[in-house]
Amino acid sequence: MKKLGIIVFFILFAIPLPFAALYSLFALAGIVMELAELNFGMVVVYLMIMLAAVPYGLIYIYALIRTLDSEKVSPATFAPAMQLAVAALLLVLINPVAELIGASETRFGLRAGDYEIVESLDTHGGFHGDGTYYLILDCSKNREKALKAVSKWDRLPLPENMDQLMFGDEASWYRIADEAKMPRVENGYYVFQNRSSDKAAFDKSGRIENFTIAVYDTDADMMYYFEWDT
Repeated sequence: MKKLGIIVFFILFAIPLPFAALYSLFALAGIVMELAELNFGMVVVYLMIMLAAVPYGLIYIYALIRTLDSEKVSPATFAPAMQLAVAALLLVLINPVAELIGASETRFGLRAGDYEIVESLDTHGGFHGDGTYYLILDCSKNREKALKAVSKWDRLPLPENMDQLMFGDEASWYRIADEAKMPRVENGYYVFQNRSSDKAAFDKSGRIENFTIAVYDTDADMMYYFEWDT
């Protein structure tokens, strides 16, 4: 009966295991992406998430083996509970640490936290993560920094295929730019990333599955960022 109680106890401790695994994968993917953009502040944030999530599985196994071997509850039995407490503390500290080190997500070199967020909306969801995300930044108060970042982008206007994708024509029944809340900008810079499995399809037929686009208006110092995932 005593052993049965211990097993039930550890069944409850097994509930956080899949969440710890998902958080670990999420943090690893975040580290890879932020390293690619040299955003070391966000790398620190994702490392905190990894420290909160990664050890849980090993600590759970350790505590289970120690408890079953001794056939009694001991301090080792509560190791998963202590790890959960540490994980909760790390997650609570993430926002203050992020603010302290000035970490925020970057959009092709523009760090959102450095500018005023005018509007944003994320509709991603479901098993496949389909949806869209748009972000509008007012960069006027930090204009020089923004211009330095976007100087690595391409000069407007958009190429014909990208312009057609976003704005369509008179016969188009749907314009992606409307959903992105992206006006037609005359002067500025743009960056486009084709994230489709078949990247050549966009050039040949105009068909595209996943892409990201950002446009910077140098007249108004506004940045429009949009992700499309289908």
